[in-house]
Amino acid sequence: MPFYLNPVNPLFAVAVTLAALWVSSLLVRLFGNPPAMGRFSSLDGLRGFLVIAVFIHHSSIWYFYLHSGKWETPPSHLFTHLGQSSVALFFMITAFLFTSKLLNGHETPIDWLHVYISRILRLSPLYLVAVTTLFVIVFASTPFSLNESFATLAGDALQWLTFTIVGEPDLNGLHQTFIVVAGVTWSLPYECLFYAALPLGALMFGLMPSKRQVMWGVIAFAAIGLAMHDPDLIFFATFSGGIAAAFCVRSARICALLSGNFGTWLTIACFSLAVIAFPKGFDVPAILLLSTGFIAVACGNTLFGMLVLPSARLLGDISYGIYLLHGILLFVTFHFIETIQVAAAQSVAVYWLTILCLTPVLVMLCYVTFRFIEYPAIKSVPRVRRWVGSVINRTGASPRTASDK
Repeated sequence: MPFYLNPVNPLFAVAVTLAALWVSSLLVRLFGNPPAMGRFSSLDGLRGFLVIAVFIHHSSIWYFYLHSGKWETPPSHLFTHLGQSSVALFFMITAFLFTSKLLNGHETPIDWLHVYISRILRLSPLYLVAVTTLFVIVFASTPFSLNESFATLAGDALQWLTFTIVGEPDLNGLHQTFIVVAGVTWSLPYECLFYAALPLGALMFGLMPSKRQVMWGVIAFAAIGLAMHDPDLIFFATFSGGIAAAFCVRSARICALLSGNFGTWLTIACFSLAVIAFPKGFDVPAILLLSTGFIAVACGNTLFGMLVLPSARLLGDISYGIYLLHGILLFVTFHFIETIQVAAAQSVAVYWLTILCLTPVLVMLCYVTFRFIEYPAIKSVPRVRRWVGSVINRTGASPRTASDK
């Protein structure tokens, strides 16, 4: 079969990735290199490649959805892993960064108020924009009529506003509303649960958060865990790869071994074997292979320099936006610009050409949202922390660090 007739040909994934890197390199030339993360710069580059992989994964799902009406994983190990394994690695990055913060807490006391304010301001502003856009699209698709009671609609909307911790119900009668955002919000409750568990993790690592911090951690962990809709324990297993990496990077011997050519080929072998041998990224053996490769990257391996390319690191900077907004771009394209019927009639080559044309739009859109929504919120963290701290001080509940007992 010619490659242009195969909807899951790897060349399409390569083309979209190269297009994203090219647009990102243009943005780097115009606005400068993204700031380096020091010894962990490769993680930012990895994040950039992973989020484009998720975009390709959902683009593939959309192709088959247009023809079958079923939203399901594509009939390809590679295109399935581009989504599932990428999210597994995202979980590992989160676990690695925050476990490292806990381990460093023995030398530098943790400002827990700063930690949680930074998480709220990092995740919430763009999420609110994405969900507001979702609401507008739902009403445009229904079209602009109230198809259920206001109380039901308000309750369903509230579930979406809580990072879908309690579910992502259909809104206003729009069947499979989650498709508007390509279903990506499912991962956010697991991230929130991990953040809630941090004070408990601190206790396990020998730190001594205050009783108040532990109490609120237990309450938040229990509330999120009980409220989550049908949680799957296998997703929690992926965080263990990041936790293991946080310990491994503290060994100079392990870092020396894995940061060189041996680590590069080990990572390539592990990632490739996970894709070839296992149909899903969340199979336990696949998670073990992904974790091994991730440990090498965390130890400083750059995969022949690809992970420290400025274009890759810029994609890493705007990865949250790409993750949240790419589904909206796909939905708008196939529902309002082309229409489902026109898109379904496209050849494989024309379909992937459409995705290729959407790639620059997505990257530039998310660069704008990063500059004007995400980055200002990130920069405001110290100021908001000081304000919240002053409010707490006035109420007599002084914030404590990890060293307080």
